[in-house]
Amino acid sequence: MRMKKWFSSLGYRIQYFMQGRYGYDELCRFLSISALVLLLLSYIPYLGFFYFLALALLVWSCFRSFSKNIYKRQMERQKYLTIKNKVRRRLVVSAAGKPANFHRMVIICSRVILSSGPNNPFPYPATMSFF
Repeated sequence: MRMKKWFSSLGYRIQYFMQGRYGYDELCRFLSISALVLLLLSYIPYLGFFYFLALALLVWSCFRSFSKNIYKRQMERQKYLTIKNKVRRRLVVSAAGKPANFHRMVIICSRVILSSGPNNPFPYPATMSFF
C-alpha cells in the first residue's frame, strides 16, 4: 500500500522539481539522438572514443534540461535553429537545383508575369499571364 501511494505521488514530485527549469527542446532532442548514434558507433573496434563524446553530449543534454537559466538556454536554442535552417536550406537547394522558395517567386519581365503558387491550376512550375 505504501509503494502504491509513493508511485502515485511521484508525478507531482517531478512536476514540482521541474518548476522553473528549462525542460526538453529541439536541441536536447538533437543532442540525445546524436549521443545514441555515437554510442552505437563506439562498439565498432578502434572507435571507442565515441563513447566519451556520447557521454559528454548526454551530460550536456541533461544539464540543459535541468537548468534554471532559461534565457541562456533559449539563446543556445536560437543559435541551433539558425544553423539548422541554414543547413536545411543548403540541402534543399542542392537537392532540387533551385532555391527552396522557388514556387513562390514572382518574376516580372516586360509585361509578362511568370508565377506559380498554391492557386496555380496547372501542374507546371510556372504559368504565363499577360496584363
